[in-house]
Amino acid sequence: MTIKFICLKCGKETDASIRYDNTLDCQIFTCQHCGAKHLEFSASRAPGGPLEIQFRLHED
Repeated sequence: MTIKFICLKCGKETDASIRYDNTLDCQIFTCQHCGAKHLEFSASRAPGGPLEIQFRLHED
């Protein structure tokens, strides 16, 4: 599934394909412009609402 996100490093809108990373044990996406890796740190769903996932930059 491809979704549009705003990169937290370069600030550009990027098409992101969210995938699960077994090593990091979380969902990740990579910015198509600068290559910054973003990690899921929070996921929540209000009753009857959509899933909301928050990401942070991965510190290499």
